Amino acid sequence: MSVSTDSWKLFSLTIKFQAANTLQTLLYQMCIIAAELKVLENISAAEFISVTTDMWTSDVNNNSFISLTAHWVTYNFELKHAVLNIKPFSGSHMGEKICNVLFEILNECNIGTEKLHLLLRDGGANIKKLQNT
Repeated sequence: MSVSTDSWKLFSLTIKFQAANTLQTLLYQMCIIAAELKVLENISAAEFISVTTDMWTSDVNNNSFISLTAHWVTYNFELKHAVLNIKPFSGSHMGEKICNVLFEILNECNIGTEKLHLLLRDGGANIKKLQNT
């Protein structure tokens, strides 16, 4: 029986029951936030971080995206990695614009440049432009 049915509403006139979908969405969002915080905690504990990036355009709708993934080794020598973000990327793929988006992601994750060990990219012309910025 769902909390949206009339029988639940008769249970109490003063309590406003949330719909099951509302509670599911809220719990899902709480799990996502908890996972993000755990990743940020692990990254914060790492001495150095390497990142990989890629850009691609969807064949279906011609939308472009950029991703940034972090890789690090724990003090117990465990290899760890996490996708920091995948963002839509509109407009021209100029090196400076790519660089700004990547630094925006790093800032969102509280990763300073002093912690960066390596930025690994593919050989695409748009990503190669990073080298000169």
